[in-house]
Amino acid sequence: MTGSASSDTTDLLDCRFVIRAAGLALDPGKLLLGGLALLILETGLNVILRLPFAEQAPPLHVRMSVDLGGSTVAQFVGTGAGLLLAPLQSIIGPGVEIFRSGSSWPELATAWTRLLWALLVWSLFGGAITRMTAVQFATSKRIGVRGGLRFALRQLQNYMTAPFLPLAGIGCLLAFNAVLGAIAGLLGSVGETILGVVWGLVLFCGLLMALLVISVSVGWPLMVAAVSTEDSDGFDGLGRANGFLLDRPWRALLLVLLSLPVFALGWLFAATLLSLTVYMADWAVASGGPGQTADWSFLLAPSISADVSPKTYWLELPRLLLCGFGPSFFWCGITVIYFLLRKSDDGTSLNDVTIHLDKPAEVAVDQSPEPPAETPMTNDH
Repeated sequence: MTGSASSDTTDLLDCRFVIRAAGLALDPGKLLLGGLALLILETGLNVILRLPFAEQAPPLHVRMSVDLGGSTVAQFVGTGAGLLLAPLQSIIGPGVEIFRSGSSWPELATAWTRLLWALLVWSLFGGAITRMTAVQFATSKRIGVRGGLRFALRQLQNYMTAPFLPLAGIGCLLAFNAVLGAIAGLLGSVGETILGVVWGLVLFCGLLMALLVISVSVGWPLMVAAVSTEDSDGFDGLGRANGFLLDRPWRALLLVLLSLPVFALGWLFAATLLSLTVYMADWAVASGGPGQTADWSFLLAPSISADVSPKTYWLELPRLLLCGFGPSFFWCGITVIYFLLRKSDDGTSLNDVTIHLDKPAEVAVDQSPEPPAETPMTNDH
């Protein structure tokens, strides 16, 4: 009993490391990757809507805010929430369309194309951010944007494989039930009777499909974090993500809830810093002649201003970095949560991250001796 109580106390104390997610997410390299991911994702989705098989639809904005009312504070909070949820929104949106009953073939083709594009973008940029975060969290060493992208490119197939394994399972179960339905339709009333007799099997297949849908929708971010942390394949990422969620569902929910106020404070800091940067620059120029001040709405606007000028493009940089805080925190927070769930589940140290030194160097280390190949690099927090 004493050992169990001590373990629970240690796990609760470890929850404090969620606070580190905000500091990790404020790294300029991760902000840039997050902003570029949103920009590339949105551009690609709007190109998909212009493909021959796609139905006419208004442009998509993955940087849309959550509607919390008309006040300035509500708009500020809603914009932050929309940016934080952008990775999930880009995956769940087409997923809902795919599983919606009665969708036409053009709608299904468009939804699958959107889903594949979103998975590809987040596998690359989310994989890079989670790798950078995992190394920094575990070893206090930093890898740059190039190192993170190099790692993500090498693991791109595994990032894509992990969520497609449960999707493939859903496809097999769907085909089985569809065949039963087709046979029942060919046999008429006799087929309906037979189908009614085996309806329990149909329901069991439905249960399996429901579990697989939950697995891919809830566990997908952890799959990315697992592959980035363990430098493993998609099968291992899928197994670890689902295993931790099944073994520690309430702890996972607690960690997610604890990360929300941390995100709010980080979002406030990032918005204040970048807004103040733009304002002070305009204020300094205006002091010597006619100028223009900046406000919150400038940085939180989802698109480029109609006033196209060299200055406009320069001012897109702070907006891009601010928008990037949402995805950056999302992937940093998921990585920290993965470390905490892993320790709670199997006791693995928070300092353990796999770095294969026989592969292209990705860690900008100091001149101290490196550990042996394929040995997890550790460093006390």
